[in-house]
Amino acid sequence: MASRVILKTCKKTTKIGGPSQIRFFNVNVKKMPGQLEEVEGKHATFGMGCFWAGDSLFGALPGVIRTCVGYSGGTKETPTYKNIGDHTEVIDIEFDPDVVSYAQLLSIFWNNHEYSLITKIKRQYMSLILYHDEEQKMIAEKSKDQEQNERGETFVTEIKPFEKFYPAEDYHQKYRLQNHPWLVETTGLTTVLSIFLLRV
Repeated sequence: MASRVILKTCKKTTKIGGPSQIRFFNVNVKKMPGQLEEVEGKHATFGMGCFWAGDSLFGALPGVIRTCVGYSGGTKETPTYKNIGDHTEVIDIEFDPDVVSYAQLLSIFWNNHEYSLITKIKRQYMSLILYHDEEQKMIAEKSKDQEQNERGETFVTEIKPFEKFYPAEDYHQKYRLQNHPWLVETTGLTTVLSIFLLRV
């Protein structure tokens, strides 16, 4: 399998139909060297503190097609960073289940929270799993029970159905990558803006 630099960001989305049906609009699609085909994957959506860390963590994971940070889990229409309402900062992950499983993503989720799994904190940074189908719900609940039993703790993590995702402002996307211009240069990209135009 050819190795490739992973620079993945959101596709623009608009909600259609039921809770887990999302329509994707693809703009300026560019393939990375070594990429043979576009893979349409499944989605996982997690809140685990500030979304910058999760974006970096999952974005570099083999089997993850793309990540996008944003707001979800609440009721406010069109939230923004400065007016998030009752939403949580989340990472929306598109992944190839033939390479990485939902259970493996959950393992990373449980072991990499920025804040505590057992202390209730403000909603913006809370521990949250938004499932996209009944199979994900079952796997998430079982995983939570297993992790709690192994650690002897009771988690405050909420498990809820995914309803709608609002991508965060551009300056939040690939935030940590933006702070490493040498990596941008090594990939052959000339500007940080190129990161946002790139679709893997």
